[in-house]
Amino acid sequence: MKASIAIAMLMGFAIVGCDNQTFSNGTPRKTDLGSGELDGVKSIYIAGTESQTKETPENVDSLINGLRFDPGNLKNTPGEVEKLPLDIYFVLDVTASMGAVLNSIKNNIQTFSANLSQEFRPKFGAIAFRDGIVGSFSLSDNVASFQSFIASQRASGGNDQNESALLGLHHALNAIATQSRPEATKAILIITDNPGHSSDAVVIPPKGKEYEPSTARDCSLSNLTRSIQNLPTLSRSLLQIYHSTGSTYNNLQQPCSGFSTATQQMDTLLNQALRVGNSNPNVGERLSFPFNSATLVTEFSEKLKTNRPAVEVACIAESAQLSLNDAPVNTWKAKSLQDSYQRFKAGKTLDWKNPVPQSLTAELNNKKVTLKIRRCCLEASKAAAGNFSTCDYKLQTAEFTVYQPETTATLE
Repeated sequence: MKASIAIAMLMGFAIVGCDNQTFSNGTPRKTDLGSGELDGVKSIYIAGTESQTKETPENVDSLINGLRFDPGNLKNTPGEVEKLPLDIYFVLDVTASMGAVLNSIKNNIQTFSANLSQEFRPKFGAIAFRDGIVGSFSLSDNVASFQSFIASQRASGGNDQNESALLGLHHALNAIATQSRPEATKAILIITDNPGHSSDAVVIPPKGKEYEPSTARDCSLSNLTRSIQNLPTLSRSLLQIYHSTGSTYNNLQQPCSGFSTATQQMDTLLNQALRVGNSNPNVGERLSFPFNSATLVTEFSEKLKTNRPAVEVACIAESAQLSLNDAPVNTWKAKSLQDSYQRFKAGKTLDWKNPVPQSLTAELNNKKVTLKIRRCCLEASKAAAGNFSTCDYKLQTAEFTVYQPETTATLE
């Protein structure tokens, strides 16, 4: 039986038998691990911090003896990565006023997404809004599915001015916080022709409905600023927000906290709200409206590379959970994040001896085994200094099956 796994915001990985194994950099791990020592005993070794499924079964005895996994990993060292990881969300206005330009914008996003893998290791997500969110696509490396979502968007509604651009940004920020890879640049591109409001002061109308023209709107940036500041430090340092905004539609019917155009509102977001407390001074820019394929494929791609700060990320093991056929059976916890980091720097593994409770060892044949390792991801410089107060926690997941070898009788 082959195990399978659906990984949404989990990081990926390799499982191998641990006899005389080396890490991906070719450096053998040391084995002097005190009480966790598994010298001379065949066990199961999980390398790195990436998630994956191992399709060939492992011997039951190897699992019973123990699990070994990396205490930590460094990602995206400047100058060593050919393609930078990029997680990008498009926040797209699909109201009727966008009708004249929406098809062109969709086509250009399609071209951009098809070509981006030449420069980056991208994942794509999208939010479509009118007066409320009318569609969303979770962060994914499935380009065809993303393109299908973008192609399905149609311009309609929104005749009352002031659409849900800020609400769309809130949703994109929440998605970035929960779905984005720790080491990836987190880019949001909002495309709209009208100043935006937030949902914080009003009730979102039912799907397919619009706000009444007299409905009060909160178009200030204060709530959005708090959302940005609440992101983990690492995510915030890698966040960039770009906007492609038209200035045709002015706020004549419902003044929007002093913002007369979408361009003015988004420029204020970049110049004031986003830069507060952000260690990355290159937090985004304005793009032309409506943009063409060259704007995205050349200008935007270059900005993403140029504006990315040089950040080395360490992901350090904090705890782990073992499940059999999706039922949790045992947990492991590191002495401390500092201890895991020191073991990583010393070239050691973390050993979980006898992870399967004794009462279950006789029932392991053909069981699906799932190991989830919770890792604290943060700037490597902070880990080296012993400062683990700004962790961006991610899960590393491994799945495999175990089998009981058949015994062979010997005839005398």
